Amino acid sequence: MIKLASLHVYSLWHPEVEQGAWVRADSLAEASTELFGETQIPIVVTQQPGWALLPEWRPHADSEERPVPHWEYLHPVRGPAELRGLPQCIRVLAEHRGPRRHGQVKLGPQISRPAPLPLRSIPPASVPGPVQVFHSGYRLPYDIGARQMWGYEGNFNSIEIGRTALLELEETKGYPTIGDVVRIRAKGNGSDQIVTGRVVRKSLILDIVAIETRKMS
Repeated sequence: MIKLASLHVYSLWHPEVEQGAWVRADSLAEASTELFGETQIPIVVTQQPGWALLPEWRPHADSEERPVPHWEYLHPVRGPAELRGLPQCIRVLAEHRGPRRHGQVKLGPQISRPAPLPLRSIPPASVPGPVQVFHSGYRLPYDIGARQMWGYEGNFNSIEIGRTALLELEETKGYPTIGDVVRIRAKGNGSDQIVTGRVVRKSLILDIVAIETRKMS
């Protein structure tokens, strides 16, 4: 049985349109090289600290502005199930067959951006409703309860895209596993945000991949 390479997922940061992309490749560097070759748009990968601009892997400080447009690297996925927990421009990728060939790039449709470019960070927030969990192999998400969300690993006062965050769970029958995607309605500072994270450690530690100011769907 031939082992397929990983699927790497990206989101386009552009002031007028949203778009998702996924690439089948053995590594992030290889996937990003293929995506840049297809679109000629640079790729941003968040690091600790700062961020890198691909394909040159040029490092930048957190205080430096990212170029617009750029592809934002989200994370690898095991299959289309996890895509259903991500923003709409990524979810539509799950409606089509994913890239099967090594090095293959598949772009989603361009969607008119319904709101300004998304927030990169929010302060700690309460979680007033159920959290949706998207698990590989499950057709539908399931709900868990949570109370609060904070930044993590020395950055407790900010929940940021590309950084880790801590989600305080209520007692629940089902616990997400590493690799699951969660969608969280976060309430704070007079507005609601939908925060999407990928479980990277139990208890529950997330990599934040998106922050949206819009209704959950």
